[in-house]
Amino acid sequence: MVTSGRLTLHHLSDGPSALAPFPAAAFAAQDQSWPMDMLQAIGDGLLSPLNLGLAARLHKGALVLPCPRPDLAPVIEAGLNAVLCASPDMRPKAAQSAMGLLLAQWWNPREATLVAQAALAKGIPVRWPSGNGSHLALGTGRFRRHIRAGYSDNDRARPDSDDKLSSIRALADMGLPIPGCHWATSLDKGQKAARVLGFPVVLKPRAGAAQKSVHVKIGAPSALATAWRRALAQNPEADGFLIERHIEGTYLRATLINGLLAAYASEVPMTRGDGTTPAGALCARALGFETDFDACPAEGQEHIANVLAPQGLSPNSVPDPGQIFAVGYASDGQPEDVADRLHPQTRHALQRIAERFPSPALGVDLLLPAPSAPLMPPAAVIEVNSAPGFAIHEDLTPGSGADLANALLEALFPGPVRVPVLAYPAEAPHCLAPIQTALASAGILAGGMAQGQVWFETPDSALPLTQSIDALLDRPDLSLFCLGLGTEAKGVPLSQVDTCIGEDTDARLAACHLSAPTPGAGPLEIDQLVTLARTGVPSGPQR
Repeated sequence: MVTSGRLTLHHLSDGPSALAPFPAAAFAAQDQSWPMDMLQAIGDGLLSPLNLGLAARLHKGALVLPCPRPDLAPVIEAGLNAVLCASPDMRPKAAQSAMGLLLAQWWNPREATLVAQAALAKGIPVRWPSGNGSHLALGTGRFRRHIRAGYSDNDRARPDSDDKLSSIRALADMGLPIPGCHWATSLDKGQKAARVLGFPVVLKPRAGAAQKSVHVKIGAPSALATAWRRALAQNPEADGFLIERHIEGTYLRATLINGLLAAYASEVPMTRGDGTTPAGALCARALGFETDFDACPAEGQEHIANVLAPQGLSPNSVPDPGQIFAVGYASDGQPEDVADRLHPQTRHALQRIAERFPSPALGVDLLLPAPSAPLMPPAAVIEVNSAPGFAIHEDLTPGSGADLANALLEALFPGPVRVPVLAYPAEAPHCLAPIQTALASAGILAGGMAQGQVWFETPDSALPLTQSIDALLDRPDLSLFCLGLGTEAKGVPLSQVDTCIGEDTDARLAACHLSAPTPGAGPLEIDQLVTLARTGVPSGPQR
């Protein structure tokens, strides 16, 4: 229990109940000075920007708020107390600040949040195994899918796309234009490669993202030696680096997801020195990090230093008044949506690349003379990756990010999205016996939870305490989930059931905030349930 201000946050395991399909945090007033309806209104206001249709409610003298992810609970707590402790005239400003902090946490990373929102709208179960946005679990049982740090678990192209040397060779084998490229396992070999290619060159690691340890426009052997030492210090286990010919042009990022193509272009961002401000601070401001270079995260400081080095500057250098210099790479520039301006030949090439690297989501980086230019020399494909940051398209064309998220879900789930859910009275597991017999005959494995115990195969075979409900729902051999209706059913990361057996199921479902099967449909026959367990449940709007 964490106490802060006038409210106390009960951790998720201690909360009085949950609001399916999300866990909930409970906030109890430490004194009676705040009317509960006022707390409920503030809670609703904080949740509204999440755009999930969530609502606060009152339960036994506590304010209960559904939390899409556990890491949001302390942020909500801080926001509630900031509003309550502010003077009446400052509460609107405090609420606005609290909502901003909550949104910043919720949209980190933005791609996972877009996918989660789209999945919930389709009735696809959503879970966050790590408690934050780095790991998103979708679906249940043998239909589950995972997205970890942007990578889908069914990505067949990742071994190729993540290896910059392997992928650039594959692109060359396709007859596509690429920068001249050499793999160098030592600085001497890197210098030889640069002499063959001709300066300026680019140095980059064999794997990585977000421009980490990338050095561009290296113009001389001495600069290459400096870049090599810096890259090796940043990647001490690296066994070599790629040396590529530097190409000038407009940077273009294409994102391809299940046949959908989005693209934006950007130029190298530039700024002017004022004669007093260090170059590092000017870069930090221009790139949206901090006003002070020293306050930037380590990755940001490294990136800025790499950008400045080829220009003969360091973060502490003070550019002359009016001196123009680059504050980032072309990929850091102001993006512009150019999907409708791509040359047909470029579009065709991108579709070929998507076929060669069959990732659920694929990012392709190109350099072109102009966005409308065909993909032929001096243009080139720079690299591909299987974890593209597609949320940026949402900023350029509202709705496009959601379209890409839906396209990704269609790629991840060409068929069913979850196993069926059977609800039964928790105190009467014997009613499952005929169903268990039929399932065993059909070779179908079931699991469930009742009276605080998670079980698999039979209700009397309790799993070890280390096996959580999340672990059960993630089993690739689970084909049916049986939920014992009782107080323990609250907090299960599911929102609806497909059939019920036993008495008073409607009232029990309502008490657990679960959606009942289609009204008037009646319970499924055993053979129907077996068929549904075999086929799975398709996506569809939540009831």
